[in-house]
Amino acid sequence: MHLEAAARELAHDDSSRKLLDRLGVCAWILDGCTLRSTYVSRALAELLGISETRGAKLEQLVAAEDRERVQIVCRDVAVNAVARAIEYRIRSAVGRTLRVAGQMRPLSRPGDDKTPEIGCVVVVLPGREDSEPTSTEMALRAAFEWSDAGLLLVDAAGRMVLWNRQFAELWKAPPDLRDPAMMAQLAANQLEEGAAFLDDPLGTPRASMVRCHDGRILEQSTMESPVGRLWSFHDVTERERVDAALRESEARYRELYNKTPVMMHSIDRTGRLVSVSDAWLRKIGYTREEVIGKRSVDFLTPESRRRALEVVLPEYYRTGLAVDVPYQVLTKSGDVFDVLLSAIAEHDRDGSMRRSLAVLIDVTERKRAEAERDGLLVLEKAARTAAESAFALLDTLFRTAPIGLAFLDRDLRYIRVNETLARSTHGVAPEVSIGRTPWEAIPEVAPVIVPILCRVIEAGEPVTNVDVTGAFPAGGNETKSMLASFYPVHASDGSILGVGVVAVDITEQKRAATLQAKLYRDAQEAVRIRDDFLAIASHELRTPMTPLLIHLQLAQRKLRAGEPIDARGIETAIRQVEKLTALVNDLLDASRIGTGRLVIHRERIELGAVVEEAVHTVRAASPSHTIGLERPTEDLAVMGDAQRLSQVVMNLVENAVKYSARDRPIHVTLRRVDDEARLTVADRGIGIPLEQIPRLFDRYFRALNAPVSHYGGLGLGLYICRDIVERHDGRIWAESEIGVGSTFRVALPLAKP
Repeated sequence: MHLEAAARELAHDDSSRKLLDRLGVCAWILDGCTLRSTYVSRALAELLGISETRGAKLEQLVAAEDRERVQIVCRDVAVNAVARAIEYRIRSAVGRTLRVAGQMRPLSRPGDDKTPEIGCVVVVLPGREDSEPTSTEMALRAAFEWSDAGLLLVDAAGRMVLWNRQFAELWKAPPDLRDPAMMAQLAANQLEEGAAFLDDPLGTPRASMVRCHDGRILEQSTMESPVGRLWSFHDVTERERVDAALRESEARYRELYNKTPVMMHSIDRTGRLVSVSDAWLRKIGYTREEVIGKRSVDFLTPESRRRALEVVLPEYYRTGLAVDVPYQVLTKSGDVFDVLLSAIAEHDRDGSMRRSLAVLIDVTERKRAEAERDGLLVLEKAARTAAESAFALLDTLFRTAPIGLAFLDRDLRYIRVNETLARSTHGVAPEVSIGRTPWEAIPEVAPVIVPILCRVIEAGEPVTNVDVTGAFPAGGNETKSMLASFYPVHASDGSILGVGVVAVDITEQKRAATLQAKLYRDAQEAVRIRDDFLAIASHELRTPMTPLLIHLQLAQRKLRAGEPIDARGIETAIRQVEKLTALVNDLLDASRIGTGRLVIHRERIELGAVVEEAVHTVRAASPSHTIGLERPTEDLAVMGDAQRLSQVVMNLVENAVKYSARDRPIHVTLRRVDDEARLTVADRGIGIPLEQIPRLFDRYFRALNAPVSHYGGLGLGLYICRDIVERHDGRIWAESEIGVGSTFRVALPLAKP
């Protein structure tokens, strides 16, 4: 046993080998490939007469008659990485043949980068040919002294050969202890039974416990070794005391578990019941024998059972935690009652559940009176009144509740705070909040909360559903909204102990309500825009239709009368048709944009030519306005749809004409700015209110100073322009001032050469 421990030490650093040299232990280490030594202890080198301890051959360590057998065992240890016990002969420096026993161990594993090594610690066997008792005794004493157990070596004749200091201290042995009869007498004096253990025959190793008269408990074990019988003793008095205390604690816990008035049960990893409390049995009406081994879900209503199997249990097995799970339980008589189940599980390292403890709170009456009692605070109070002995379990519920809970004493200092409230409002761990006042924990909202707390203590009446909005330390003084209720907590004599607080974070609810209100306003605005658009569209469509119809009817009458048709009337009719066509095209383009079906055919085009042609077209249609064009001499090539970009230019220039007086010039500029082509259309018209510029490119939007009755239009032109420009990877924006004019800019990326 100790040869193996010493062999393991050979794998350690040089300090361990130096220790073996000082203790006189015989040991060696061989290279597993060459079977040459990398270390030979000083005691073994002196015994063999070896001067070089590194590079010694196997024949220097082993007698010739055993060399082949030892070589085979060495190869087996090095290749298979297994330990082997071995007995072989050596030739001492003075020519004597000695028989030794040892334990070979691999000092490296297959697959390691380093060369495999073999270590062996040996002892000379006494009475086998020649012997070296001094070296053997030193090796054994070294092994004995390393052990923290009391060790005793007895030879085949029953003589006590060797023992260590720990043994002498355990048995209070005298220095001259040698006689087995003396040891037997010593055992009789120490042990309650006076067992004469030295009379046991050699054989299978065994272990047992013995008790001493002085109250100590010793664990003794015995085994056969190459040099005799080895006894090992450990003082396990403290361990046995701790085990006894644990057994007593477990028994008390079991009694508390069974006698507590709270329903509790435990399940195994398959969901089957392994224990239930007496309160659980009384409530459901079964005996313990009828329920142990059954699935816990078998005692639920079908709907609760389905939800438990499909939703609750898979999540519980994953997280190990369930809080306030509502179930309906079936009693043996067929009655149904409501419970809230909270459970906590302990998992093994592989993630599987080891143990589970569940607490079931009967909430049937609470559900019937839910209008008068509010949530978890009432449940906690009812549970505390009904089960003071189960406080630890209820404390778990308090700490893990998903809503904020706290209790303040009459001095307005926090006595209890759960994790949810501490983290979500105070921004610290619950234990940090204990003893603090609201002025210290939440100074920004304390002016709102403290007067309410004082009123509850003075009047003894609750204050519920208070919206507390302000900056809380949690989240860096972020503004939050908490819906808080404050309840007086009474002692049994009616006096008020303090105030209980239940708080729910309604920040997201308020944000949702705000968003809902905004959506409602947006919907109303959309309806208004729709109605305005229908009115504008009908007006815009009727405007060209009326003169068109008049000119067509006049032409019809002249044709019937054989009179010549006025060419100006035909031209007027054509312009009205073109206006109608433009309105219809705008409506179609807006529809295509809304559905993502507006098609852009991109190719390499010269933007200057497109701009010049569009300006020329508008000039021809608006001869009363002065429209100037400034373009660079160099070509500005872009990848774009010439027709759509022309549509953008014409729309911007036509808007400038529409909103400008005839004597106000319009300037169109095209130039290169870095890697972009920059188009600018500037007028000196009526301008646009500054606050309305961000909405200028919205569909159907019209500035307040440009009513349809005066300027016409559907409010689609700029909306279409923005979509076309952005589909060309460009940008469009506007700058304006009331009464001064407007400037629209378009930036498009230049095509690569």
